[in-house]
Amino acid sequence: MTTQSNKETVRRFYDSLNTGDVDGATRLLAPEYVDHGGPPGLPPGVPGFSALIAMTTGAFPDLHVEVHDVFGEGDRIAARLTVSGTHRGVFMGTIQPTGKHVVWDGIDVFRIKDGHIMERWNSRDILGLMRQLGVVGG
Repeated sequence: MTTQSNKETVRRFYDSLNTGDVDGATRLLAPEYVDHGGPPGLPPGVPGFSALIAMTTGAFPDLHVEVHDVFGEGDRIAARLTVSGTHRGVFMGTIQPTGKHVVWDGIDVFRIKDGHIMERWNSRDILGLMRQLGVVGG
């Protein structure tokens, strides 16, 4: 696969998430998918990704990922993004809904093989998110 086709896989992944097509996003994950940045306590692989999306969209039903840049070389593709949503459900098991619209930045790095996402590493501004939700001061 070319770098360009790998970038298109990443864009389709986010497009699926933004349209609520979780099955479409999941179909882009390889059966042996590994998420290196998921929160603790989730099962590994595709089931963990599905649980992460269910937890996040349950807390932020209007969740949207704005992709600013997609770049990379070969099988490694990175995306710089901003995530936003309104906190309407319990988040991370204990954070009660606040009704606040929140915005946080992130970076994802993917390894793509044969049009499927094999691995994902991510970094999110979780501290900034927790401040916006009033969980921590700042």
